Amino acid sequence: MLNRGILLFCACVLFIGAGRTQSISEQLKQADCQFEIYYEDQKLDVIKQMITKRAVHYQDTEGGYAYETYFLEWVYENGHEIKDDSQTQAHFYTSQNQKIHSIRIGWSDYLSHEYLRKKNQSPKNNNFKRYYYSISLEKVPVFVLDDTFKIVISK
Repeated sequence: MLNRGILLFCACVLFIGAGRTQSISEQLKQADCQFEIYYEDQKLDVIKQMITKRAVHYQDTEGGYAYETYFLEWVYENGHEIKDDSQTQAHFYTSQNQKIHSIRIGWSDYLSHEYLRKKNQSPKNNNFKRYYYSISLEKVPVFVLDDTFKIVISK
């Protein structure tokens, strides 16, 4: 009788646990965030965002190195694609619209690993586009993030 009780308990735990699957981002994320994100003067229609820790690897002709740092990742739909170049920056603002920090995130600044990464996915409907972005927070103090209300990406 005891073995049946244990077996029934284990089956219930497995059954209940099987119904509660988490997405990969839910399992890996470090912190939820609710920043307003703008590209120039256009507010992006952000559907998800989080701060997560990732490995960064840099390779050059003399060798390479690797380390971990935090990234702000977000997904938005429709709107304009963010164009990045060597002058692209992220500006961090308080809720009183005071700029408190800026970092360069353009592609040519790869040595400091403050780059903007993106992937554009266009489903069959050409009017619908989803954009995935990630920027390194390597040179952003955590206290700046605590005080940040909005982030503006600009050239």
